[in-house]
Amino acid sequence: VVVSGQSNRPVMAIVQDTLLAVQKMTKRDVFIERDLMFNLLMWVVNWDGRIPVPTIIKPQELWTGKQVMSLILPKINYSGKSSN
Repeated sequence: VVVSGQSNRPVMAIVQDTLLAVQKMTKRDVFIERDLMFNLLMWVVNWDGRIPVPTIIKPQELWTGKQVMSLILPKINYSGKSSN
């Protein structure tokens, strides 16, 4: 989150359209075809060039929306130390 120095409040926030799109994209019945998958990955800045194994291989390769979101979202470091 980007914080304003003047008011110490978040400058950027998730707008409703973005939140709804992510919710719809990660539903169980959403599948993404190969051409759309590559178009989405083209815009990922830190993509390492590896494509995950498709969830469905035959009759055509299909990826889930959750697989795409895991590639788009940045890696988060969960390790940390307690302040106690």
